[in-house]
Amino acid sequence: MQVKEQRHKRTPAPVATPRRKWNFEPLDKNSFTPMYFQIQTQLLKMIQSGQLRAGDSLPSEEEVSRVYGVSRMTSRQALQVLKSQGFASRHKGRGSFVSQPRVEKDITHLCGFTAEMWRRSSASQ
Repeated sequence: MQVKEQRHKRTPAPVATPRRKWNFEPLDKNSFTPMYFQIQTQLLKMIQSGQLRAGDSLPSEEEVSRVYGVSRMTSRQALQVLKSQGFASRHKGRGSFVSQPRVEKDITHLCGFTAEMWRRSSASQ
């Protein structure tokens, strides 16, 4: 008796969603301000104005370099600075995304467990 081999059918690749139309302002190439900083500033304005929300994708390095006519290193540096400032997160193979805003809280008044217990015991006496 022959056993038929069952082959798994591959599911079709997802259909590419249309790319977002980015309305970037042109760079001032005669300015003393570095081009990566100008790109970073425009993306930051889009995030702070609410045009880009947490979880939204940012343009790829290739897309930024094509739109602005700059090298890929320049676009990479602009996206890297956004990441280091906490406004974006980068995922290998997926792209860059707007991050959740950081919650900053002053914790200098906090102390360790032992110090807190000593403080509480002396306050109750």
